[in-house]
Amino acid sequence: MDLGSNFSAKLEPFLLMAKSVKGAAAAKLIQDATSAPGVLVFSELLELPNIQELGKSEQHSKFLSLLQLFAYKTYQDYVQHKDALPPLNNAQITKLKYLSIVSLASERRILPYPLLLASLDMPNVRELEDLIIDAIYQDIIRGKLDQKEEQLEVEYTMGRDVEPGKVDELLEALRSWASTTAEVLTTLDAKITAIANEAATTKTLQGEYDRALQQTLKEVHDRQNNKGAGSASGGNYTSVGSSSFVGSLAGGVERALGGGSHRRERAERERDREMGMDVDEPGEGRGGGKSRKVSQDSVTVHGYQSVVGSATVAPSSLLFLNCRSFLTSVPPNFSAFSPTRLLLKLTAVLGLHNKKYNDSGTYGMSQFEVLRLKGTERPGTGEYDKHYEEGVYGCAGCGAPLYKSTTKFKSGCGWPAFFDAIPGAVKRHEDRTLGMTRIEITCAACDGHLRHVFKGEGFPTPTDERHCVNSVSLKFHEEK
Repeated sequence: MDLGSNFSAKLEPFLLMAKSVKGAAAAKLIQDATSAPGVLVFSELLELPNIQELGKSEQHSKFLSLLQLFAYKTYQDYVQHKDALPPLNNAQITKLKYLSIVSLASERRILPYPLLLASLDMPNVRELEDLIIDAIYQDIIRGKLDQKEEQLEVEYTMGRDVEPGKVDELLEALRSWASTTAEVLTTLDAKITAIANEAATTKTLQGEYDRALQQTLKEVHDRQNNKGAGSASGGNYTSVGSSSFVGSLAGGVERALGGGSHRRERAERERDREMGMDVDEPGEGRGGGKSRKVSQDSVTVHGYQSVVGSATVAPSSLLFLNCRSFLTSVPPNFSAFSPTRLLLKLTAVLGLHNKKYNDSGTYGMSQFEVLRLKGTERPGTGEYDKHYEEGVYGCAGCGAPLYKSTTKFKSGCGWPAFFDAIPGAVKRHEDRTLGMTRIEITCAACDGHLRHVFKGEGFPTPTDERHCVNSVSLKFHEEK
């Protein structure tokens, strides 16, 4: 049963009697109604002509004011106009305090004990809580007493009579609420529609991407079979046209991702441009040759160089094996990559490295992945983890000086640690990958990824910072 739903029914006997009483009898009826248990609404009684006539009698007008007090006012109003009203008995005082709590709850949901003690003129918290508990049992209010915070948390209250002059205000408040609710519902409908459309678009793009990937895989496999057949018959290896392969793969993925219309793709492209991660067009490839011994230096495949170690490898076989490794390790969210970033990742896996990032020549695959693709070397494997010679550590990508050896210290973390960089040599960026927020550090000259900086770990250093840097991102120069 809803709060206050039976209060009107309890007023019915008094309404029937009020139709036939006047003067002193009507005044006595008001005293009885305001003292009766469970009678908490009085507007219907107030509207009766016999009751309204009491206002014309100087002797009985104060009883009409008493009924108006119980219908619209609070205990504080009674205290302020006590002399103009009949004296109240204990039942009337308790009922008026119940109604005062309802009025206070209409203004604020949380009612602190100090406010209630002052408004209800209660001597102590114990009697206040007893009063509130009785009101809850009588379905006047619904809420929870928070004794720790000394407050009443109101969930719901009965409805009091509305003064005639406040009906327009109430209607305006209801219209405003209805308008706000309609706007919220319209916004929610628009959001739901947008999410549904985005989900449908994503599903379509994913399907196009999967088809483009399967088609590219088939083309690579067929091309490799054709090249292998030609090499077996002629006794020579022919290098795979990596430029056409990489171009076709990037083009196919770009088509699958909807060209340049996707906002995330454009953002990735802009970031790639800012970092200088553009990919040079491959030059002319070398012609096919016999299987040969490959040194520790590099193998050139259509204008790119790849460090592969000592082995007898045909460039075409190397490219195909690396391509298979790349295509079988595609992450589930790979369709979120822009074509440029896809091409860079593929280039790294294939071992194809752009020479423009290092004026002195090419560098190893691990450096490319760390400096340009923000990878991380395994802890404890770096060249400079336990390196403490005097000198300067520069960027492996551009040679810019980054750290002095005097700022290096033993941290035991498995990577080279410095407590400060050369002023202006390192830039800091917020990194929100891996579900956490960290501070990434990069070379200020070429934006090469160094790793992260951590603060407040308690190391006995002047800055209380630890620049945790990949060894492959550094190149040490001795002091002369």
